[in-house]
Amino acid sequence: MPATLDQPRNRTRRSLSTDRARRPRRRERRARENDVRQPRRHAINPTWDRSNRPHAGAFATGAAATSAPAKSRRRKSRLGKFFSGFTLEKSFTILSFLVASGLIVLCSLDLALAWPWMHASLLFDWTYLGVGIAMLWLTWDVFNDQTR
Repeated sequence: MPATLDQPRNRTRRSLSTDRARRPRRRERRARENDVRQPRRHAINPTWDRSNRPHAGAFATGAAATSAPAKSRRRKSRLGKFFSGFTLEKSFTILSFLVASGLIVLCSLDLALAWPWMHASLLFDWTYLGVGIAMLWLTWDVFNDQTR
């Protein structure tokens, strides 16, 4: 029998998918046994209301919550919190930390080893060493504020 347009000889994937029953969409899926519908992750719930948490009754009565899942998630370190998102303020904090540490290192080297400026001005060395220490302290204070 010759191939016609109604019944092609080689069926494509597209034509095969029309024969099968359509897979139900996410919203149309049937509930299974012991299927608990979880709230959407993007839903905003107030943090002060403990009744929306899964085991709120056990905490309120003081009873032991046997089915409460243990949270094994570790807290982020301070550097992890600092580098978690990029902002212009954080880049200025990193830059000021580098400048302060560079001033401290260069002025300390000139005072101790007469390198790189060969004791050209002790007033310059002591002044900029103090400025570097003050800048490092201020940068550390800003870093603490950004990681809280």
